[in-house]
Amino acid sequence: MNDKKNNVTKKAKKGKGSKRSQIFMLALGLVLMVLTISIIIYFNRQFGVVHLLDTQKYSTFEKHYVFIAEDYQNDFWDQVYESAREEGKNLNVYVERFGENLAVDFSKEDLLNMAISAKVDGILLEADQSEEMKELIKTATEQGIPVVTVMTDCYGSDRKSFIGLGSYNLGREYGRQIVRSANTETEKVMIMIDADTDTSNQTILFSGISETLSNEGNHLNLSLETKLIRDNGNFSAEEAIRDIFMVTEELPDIIICLDENHTMSTYQALIDYNLVGKVSLIGYYTSEPILNAIDKNIIDATIAVDTNQIGISAVQALDEYSRTGHVNDFVTLDVSTVTKKNVERYRQAYAEAQE
Repeated sequence: MNDKKNNVTKKAKKGKGSKRSQIFMLALGLVLMVLTISIIIYFNRQFGVVHLLDTQKYSTFEKHYVFIAEDYQNDFWDQVYESAREEGKNLNVYVERFGENLAVDFSKEDLLNMAISAKVDGILLEADQSEEMKELIKTATEQGIPVVTVMTDCYGSDRKSFIGLGSYNLGREYGRQIVRSANTETEKVMIMIDADTDTSNQTILFSGISETLSNEGNHLNLSLETKLIRDNGNFSAEEAIRDIFMVTEELPDIIICLDENHTMSTYQALIDYNLVGKVSLIGYYTSEPILNAIDKNIIDATIAVDTNQIGISAVQALDEYSRTGHVNDFVTLDVSTVTKKNVERYRQAYAEAQE
């Protein structure tokens, strides 16, 4: 009797265990089914993304040019590059801003060397007069890579063309503005010059200023002097400019700046040393801060350079040489002056360009 009861109990326990196993297997099956469906949906979506990427149309270009400049964190070169890139599209050329967003800051010479090794089809270069750069331009030429210098030249090198301002005409434009800003009490004019800029170029610019003052400002009694600004680090140029304002007895009546960075540093120093209205500043370039400073009468005037014209002319020069084997040795850019009278027009044009 007891044996029968034990058998019944065992069968009942076995039945319960079997039901638990069935429930567990059913639950496991549901989990696996949900997991399988999820995986299928996931990979279908991923395949869809890949398929979309595969079917997208990518632009192809006939040639590859690179653009190399000293300071990429610069509004001036930003606008030059953008116009060059757009003109490149029109000519079926990819214009790359070489060395941008790299973890290491390479020198222009390093980037030029890398561009040559990459066997690009052409190089747009903010040049200088170093012997190393001359040798690198020679190497590029020997390897069939034409180089066009932009805004600063490398005289005596094998570059094919220089796109920039005529130094004499630029000097005349500065000279005319000096005459407009000066009065009978104005005596001293200081011209800030980058110590690394080619001296022959500076001499021509200085001649343009001097001759304009002699012809159009002969009623004034002005003395011209140059101040070399050496940029050996992040703040050395700014510090050199601030040192000018430390000795108030030797302050000039008018300061001429020949690049955007010097203009901005001098403009800030005028504010910091409370010299606005006491020292006149004639600057360079038309960034938004510079235009606002003109509107507020902090800067007397600035030389306007058409960055769009620079970028377009540079790419066209490379393209012309590539097609014909010939190009003008020097392409002169237009120059104009922005003052309080016409600043609003330039501010509107700048705002439209940023949209």
